[in-house]
Amino acid sequence: MTLQARDMSIRMGAFELGPASVAFEPGRIHGVVGPNASGKTTLVRGLCGLQTIQSGTITLAGAPVHAMAAAERAARIAFVPQRPVMPPALRVGEVVALGRLRMQRDPQAVERSLRQVGLLEREMDRVDALSAGQSHRVAVARMLAQLAPTTQLVVLDEPTASLDPAWSASVGHVARACADRGCVVIVATHDFGFLGACCDRAILMAEGTVRALGPVATVANPESLSALFGAPFAWAHGIAAQPVAMPRW
Repeated sequence: MTLQARDMSIRMGAFELGPASVAFEPGRIHGVVGPNASGKTTLVRGLCGLQTIQSGTITLAGAPVHAMAAAERAARIAFVPQRPVMPPALRVGEVVALGRLRMQRDPQAVERSLRQVGLLEREMDRVDALSAGQSHRVAVARMLAQLAPTTQLVVLDEPTASLDPAWSASVGHVARACADRGCVVIVATHDFGFLGACCDRAILMAEGTVRALGPVATVANPESLSALFGAPFAWAHGIAAQPVAMPRW
């Protein structure tokens, strides 16, 4: 179930990503990091088939992603966007149920997902009554409700940006559970603690290009991250089972 991009390029106004060739393995969490406007969101949206590509191919388990019908894509790919769109008049449970819009209705899946993100008691509340962090947890629950035996790819774009430490760790557990199911998991993030503690592989991006790809401990080291971001990084101990490269203030 490998996700494979070959010579993929995407243009958005004056910005161009690629050509990029990269493979993502099932059962692994891949962390995508890079400065602002380096192309992280463009990359992950392209990999999901949500962004038009100008050249190249993207295949998931051998199937061209951009040729998938909407129902097939929903059955195989789950995505949490950086800025989740939620009609303010909808209730929390209704938003989570949208994860199964192109699939069979499953109220139990909605309930399980809300319980997993700690929002079951808010099921009947309007989403505009939630905090930013709670809204992002609703988006994660919507993705969880969508998961099915057919799911092969799970992508989360900046999933911890508005979350407190406890719920950031919870998202890490969600990502690991998806990888343990055999899914390809991709997380675009600026959370270096999450990268070091939860991700198996790192993709370093800058100016629309993939600069490095490999095991987190090898690729996301202080030297490479300092050069990538133009800011000092150092090894931090005690954050995870292994040292984690973190920004040094």
